[in-house]
Amino acid sequence: MLISPTAETSDSPPAAQQAWLNLNAFTATLLQFGHDIPVFQELSLFGLWTIRTALEEQEQTDRVALDAAALWFVHASPALRDLCQQGKTFDGKVAKPGFVFKDESWRGFSMDRWQAWEKRLREVSDGALVEKAADAMSG
Repeated sequence: MLISPTAETSDSPPAAQQAWLNLNAFTATLLQFGHDIPVFQELSLFGLWTIRTALEEQEQTDRVALDAAALWFVHASPALRDLCQQGKTFDGKVAKPGFVFKDESWRGFSMDRWQAWEKRLREVSDGALVEKAADAMSG
């Protein structure tokens, strides 16, 4: 089964939403503890897609997408920041920027992207989980 970062939205049944959030939290935790291992670094792409969906694709963010992205920052901010500092990139367009940032030349992680995420997260912040994520990013 192909898992898409847009698989679950606020229109999905609550059990499906919770499963989606749990999957993101679990995968972020795996990345945090294994981001120095190349095979685990590939998990970062799933995180990037989830974060891109929530913070880069549109001005109004879907609640479930925002919570899923927030979970990546809560559980894996140090690993994600490290990948941004390293400038980890991916081939092709798999890590391209979302529509809001379509003029950027991002192909993966960068400190410019990290700063854009942090700014967007603070702009859309409207709950304890998102606040916790914003704090994790700046900590």
